[in-house]
Amino acid sequence: MSVISLKNVCVRGCLENISLNIETGITILTGDELSGMALLLEIIGAIRKVPDGSIEIANTDITDFDENQLSVYRRRYIGILFAENCFLPSINIYENVILPLELDDSEVDVEYIEQLADMVGIKTKLFDRCETLTDSEVVRAAFVRALSAKPRVVVASNIEKYLDEKELKTMFGVWRMTVSKYQQSIVICSNDPKLKSLSDHGIEMQAGKIKETW
Repeated sequence: MSVISLKNVCVRGCLENISLNIETGITILTGDELSGMALLLEIIGAIRKVPDGSIEIANTDITDFDENQLSVYRRRYIGILFAENCFLPSINIYENVILPLELDDSEVDVEYIEQLADMVGIKTKLFDRCETLTDSEVVRAAFVRALSAKPRVVVASNIEKYLDEKELKTMFGVWRMTVSKYQQSIVICSNDPKLKSLSDHGIEMQAGKIKETW
């Protein structure tokens, strides 16, 4: 089932006439630094507006959303997992995880958050500050935050930089559970062969165009 649909998306000098449908499951987005894959991920994650073309996520056309509307939409329907994700240093990990939910006056599913944290091995770290965590633990905490609102879409980038193979496989196992339960689409920006082998679908970008899908 298609969760994300892009039609004729263009960004001058970066993306050229991108049209694609991304289904439920785990999709890897690959390409070199000049391929446009990072920019495409930001568009899929509603981080960046579409200047030309259209984008629909979970049957909602967000093409003409302003910045405030995009911000609200991200909090409710999109999980963002970047290795460089920043946590507020003045509050603990749990408070950082639930902050977007509280800003949106959404229900906090404490049991679900604790379950996710336990599955990726950081349950005992939830009430610690970010500065006391290892790089791997920070990424896994960001993983929990990205899934805490039960989003329809999750975008991720550079996660393999700080995780070992066992931690990556565990993370993918959790994703498969949430994909099945919540009909999610997970889109990962990476050229790591390990992640490619763990993914269901793939999109290879080259010079701002789609070179290949599988």
